[in-house]
Amino acid sequence: MNKISIKKITCFIIVFIIMLLPVISFSAGGELRAPCGHVGENMCTLNDFISLINTAITFVLFKIATPLIILILLYAGFLLVTSAGNPESLSKAKKIILNVVIGYAIALIAWLFITWILKIFGFTDTTFIDY
Repeated sequence: MNKISIKKITCFIIVFIIMLLPVISFSAGGELRAPCGHVGENMCTLNDFISLINTAITFVLFKIATPLIILILLYAGFLLVTSAGNPESLSKAKKIILNVVIGYAIALIAWLFITWILKIFGFTDTTFIDY
C-alpha cells in the first residue's frame, strides 16, 4: 500500500470511531448520562460534571480500550508465532507488543494520577467502576 491509501484508511477509521461514540454511550445503559439536571431536579454543579467525565473516561479505558488491547496483543502474538525466524516479522511483533504495553500503562497511570488528584481535592465519586 502506498502512503495515500494508508492516510485514507486512517481517516476513515477515525471518522468511523467518532460516529460510533454516540452509539457506544447509549449502549452503556445510561451510565454516561448526566447525574443531574433532569426535570424537577437542581441544576448541575461542577461535582456532577466531573463525575460525568470520570465515568466516561473510565468507560472508555476499561470497556473499550482493554478489549481492543487484548485483540492487538493476540494479533502481535500471532505474528510472533508465525514469524518462522523472519527477523522483520519478529521485530514487528515485538515492537507492537512493547508499544501496546507502554501505551496502556501510560493510560492507566494517567487515570490513577487524575483519580488521586481528584480525591485530594475532595471529589468523592472516584471509585473504581463496578462493571
